[in-house]
Amino acid sequence: MVSLTSPAVKRKTRPSACFQLSGPRSSIHLRPTIFCGTSIRPLSEVTLLKSTASKLRALGMNNPTTSSVDIAELQFAPFNWVPFWCPRIWNGMTMHAWGTLMRENHYRFSPSRVPSGLIATCTTVLPTFGDWLQRNWYAEAIDDLPLVGDPIFVIGHWRTGTTWLHELVAENPDFAFPTTFHCFFPNSFLVTRSWLRPMTAFLIPPKRPMDDMSMGWDVPQEDEFALLSMGLPTPYRRIAFPNNFPRFMDYLNMNGIPARELQTWKDGMRGFIKNLNYAFRKPVILKSPPHTGRISILLEMFPQAKFVHITRHPDEFIPSTARMWASLDSYNGMQVPHHRELIDYVFSSFDRLYRGFKRDEQLLEKHNYFEVRYPDLVANPVAQMEAMYAQLQLGDFSSVRQKIIERHTPTRTPRAGKYAVSANLKQVIREKCGDYMARFGYED
Repeated sequence: MVSLTSPAVKRKTRPSACFQLSGPRSSIHLRPTIFCGTSIRPLSEVTLLKSTASKLRALGMNNPTTSSVDIAELQFAPFNWVPFWCPRIWNGMTMHAWGTLMRENHYRFSPSRVPSGLIATCTTVLPTFGDWLQRNWYAEAIDDLPLVGDPIFVIGHWRTGTTWLHELVAENPDFAFPTTFHCFFPNSFLVTRSWLRPMTAFLIPPKRPMDDMSMGWDVPQEDEFALLSMGLPTPYRRIAFPNNFPRFMDYLNMNGIPARELQTWKDGMRGFIKNLNYAFRKPVILKSPPHTGRISILLEMFPQAKFVHITRHPDEFIPSTARMWASLDSYNGMQVPHHRELIDYVFSSFDRLYRGFKRDEQLLEKHNYFEVRYPDLVANPVAQMEAMYAQLQLGDFSSVRQKIIERHTPTRTPRAGKYAVSANLKQVIREKCGDYMARFGYED
């Protein structure tokens, strides 16, 4: 089991309500805030804790150990260039959601990122007005329309091929999927998509910052970004202020979430799916790595949901995930990221994600769960997709076979990232991901 945080903690008696971590990390307030409905309240569980180690565990880290891996060991390739005028992931937030995000991070902007913060603040006007219109025009009709079918969830760790798999599954016209536009404007896309999407399409870069996968308003997108735009608790809120202490780590496996906060999250998730249901009148295919640790909650919400789980060798996805977060932080962050604890964050997230999966794995059966290994999908996507259709009873595969074949061309198949994994990092990966490697057949 992975247990990673920052380096060892020095205990100090301080008159102010904060405690200091060793090293260059800034102080962390003992009363971090958590989203609760339409308000921000102190996280009282943290306030009552006495030991620094307990405070660390409550905020998402298990015990004061370190991975001993330096970020320089990863030798990241340059990120794809993204112009300053391109939309950021905050640009679909309402005034309340954006204001909450700034307040909970105490407005700790880097001076050079203040203009980005001002732009993000200005862009909240349209989503706020759109949210009001959508609620007043469509809320009753959305609530009255029953779900056409329970969702299909594409799950797996970041950088294991979830995006490509999502696109392959979405080739079936009988299913719908959230696009980038839906996820940026989750509470207003019904009133803005017809005119705002074509008006701003030229602002979207052709490729994602971290890889060669296509970007655009109309490509399938990860629904966790919709939850982020809605102001719901998600670990992705860390991207805004990447140098601050990561919060909402419990939402990677939904352990220990108070009932009221959990209900708020479920209402938001269900609301987004119902918006999509109203727009498409089809079963929805969703993809989000954090859902890997949320299977029990998702099955409670959608008992007939199905899950497609993709796995990959940790030597490939661990360094790739670190590079992904580095690119997203640099592109979207309101701070110039230092990434001193980035590797620890990657391993801690992995631990939480797959502890949740291990807890819920017993709920999965052959009729609602399909597992695919990334190398097998790359080698023969048609065979893997046909097996998935048969096992999950998704209908006639022959109608989408040709589309799958067309997607598997040299120009459309994602290139497998190659990373020079140091001996030190390789050893840590085997220590922290050994159970995963054994479970999914990636042993050396």
